[in-house]
Amino acid sequence: RNTMSIPSGAMLHTVLVAWINSRVRDGPKRALALLDKVEELHVDDETIPRPDTLCYVTLIKAFAKKKDFRSVQAAEELLMRLGQVPGNERQARHFNLVLNAYAESRHERSGVMAERLLERMAELYKTTGDDIVKPELQSYNTVIKAHAKSKRKDSAKRAANILASMEAVPDKISYSSCIDAWSRSGERGAALKAERLLKEMNVLSEDGHLDCKPDRLTYNAVIHAWAMSGEQDAGEKSEQLLYQMQKLYRAGDKEMQPDTWTYNTVIHAYANSSGRGAARKALKVLKRMEAIHIAGDPNVTPDAYSYNSAMNGLAKSREIGSAQMAEDLLERMESLSPAGRYIKNVRNVPPTALRNVQPDQISYNTAIFAWANSGDMRAAAKAEAI
Repeated sequence: RNTMSIPSGAMLHTVLVAWINSRVRDGPKRALALLDKVEELHVDDETIPRPDTLCYVTLIKAFAKKKDFRSVQAAEELLMRLGQVPGNERQARHFNLVLNAYAESRHERSGVMAERLLERMAELYKTTGDDIVKPELQSYNTVIKAHAKSKRKDSAKRAANILASMEAVPDKISYSSCIDAWSRSGERGAALKAERLLKEMNVLSEDGHLDCKPDRLTYNAVIHAWAMSGEQDAGEKSEQLLYQMQKLYRAGDKEMQPDTWTYNTVIHAYANSSGRGAARKALKVLKRMEAIHIAGDPNVTPDAYSYNSAMNGLAKSREIGSAQMAEDLLERMESLSPAGRYIKNVRNVPPTALRNVQPDQISYNTAIFAWANSGDMRAAAKAEAI
């Protein structure tokens, strides 16, 4: 037979890429079918070269890129097959591709599957002693992220266990991802556990481990954990963290500057808590937010979410005067809105820096609910007027 007719590994790789990059809906599956066919041909005729590492990794990337759970499982199966191909070697970066795909899939089982793959990776390193497959910091961080993004009830605990058992030295991403897992968990005591991790980060960074130094996003994640907890002191705990951020920023740490998200989450924490006077405290944070922005800070900009959260707290509080304060906030939103100024002919409008606030359906519904929930004799008429 003419050996010039035997396809080379480079030829196979080119055709695989062609299928993957084609506009055919099942391009990666067609590419996989071709790889399987070449494997079969090699079994019958050893002069036909087996698909090499590049072919497998190209397909692994293609399935991992799709990010749906079944495609990621297909990528993992290819990774396992690669380990059985003589002369081809898997590397930590190949495992990391699949780990990250599991994390991005956001499937309920993504965290568990990623953790299982990490265990296989660790076992392979233990068996071979080959540093090329040794789990890296990125490997552990990605598994923690996968748990944080999955919806299993035990995801946060699993993420915390990975953090505690890491062979590599944790960094800011490790801790922040675990904090994110606790903030999403909805478990009782999750916010306290998230804050403990933040304190651990501060201790480590003060001891010289600068890779563990928290930043604004880390603090925001812990504040979010408190906001989602619904605990009685959630607002106060969140605001204390806000004060810490402000203190650090004023001391020269530019990474700690609070932003709109920070303030909005503190407002939500107060609005979502059952503490006495929480709704009025949320309103105070909103007013401070307005003042900071008017003073010229572009990183803090009140928006519809800011006002809606404060109104929601007032609506649920049932404190005397809270319904009227909620309606006053709605009118303030209208005064800051170009459309509202035109309809109501509002005068004495604040500086243009705050004119981007636009009431939405949630704003009006919340103000109506505030009156409906107030027990006030004027409630029905007030709600109808809105």
